[in-house]
Amino acid sequence: MLHLTTQEFYERKRRAFLEQYQKQQRDQGGFAPPHVVAIFSAGPMFTSLVIENFNREKITASDVSDYLQIRVKHLRELQSEFAWSA
Repeated sequence: MLHLTTQEFYERKRRAFLEQYQKQQRDQGGFAPPHVVAIFSAGPMFTSLVIENFNREKITASDVSDYLQIRVKHLRELQSEFAWSA
């Protein structure tokens, strides 16, 4: 463990993220778009790193697909979520 945060902070953030995810599911008729599921599953930090390296042409679209368990056809939506990190 790195001890960079407290268990209380982690639990609070986790609950907030789960509530946000559940709200998005309700707003979209119960189904989250594939790029949202990828971000939720892999986490925003890892997803950001993957997209950043793809944008820098360090990895391929196929690599992104493997790392984030998302089809290549959904890559554009995923990139748009992380446009700020480019």
